Amino acid sequence: VRCYDASISSFEKSGRWQLTLEILNFMNEMIVAPGLVCCTAAICASQKGRCWLNASALLHRMNLNIVVPNHIGFNAAIRASSECQQWERAMCMFDAAPRNDLMSYSHIVVNTDEWE
Repeated sequence: VRCYDASISSFEKSGRWQLTLEILNFMNEMIVAPGLVCCTAAICASQKGRCWLNASALLHRMNLNIVVPNHIGFNAAIRASSECQQWERAMCMFDAAPRNDLMSYSHIVVNTDEWE
C-alpha cells in the first residue's frame, strides 16, 4: 500500500489527477483497499483539477470502504465543489464533515457572493 500512497501523492502534487484515479481503479482490480493517504491525495488531486464530481465521489467511496475521511479530504472536496459553483454539494459535505476548521469555512464563505 505504501507504493500506492507514494505514487498517488506524487501525482497529486504534480496535478495529474487522472493518474490518481487510474491507480485507485487498479488497486480496486487487485483487491487492495486504498487507505486514508491514497484517498485523501486523490481527492486533493481532483480538487486541483477542478473535478468536483470526482472529489465528491471519492469522499463517498471512502465511507463505503470504511475509511474515515479526515478534514483535509473534506476541505478539498468542499473547495472543489465551491469553486465549480456546486453550492448545495459543498454545503452537504460541509454539514457531513466530522470537524470543520477555518479552511472549511473559508471555502464556503469565499464564494458566497456568487450564490443565487
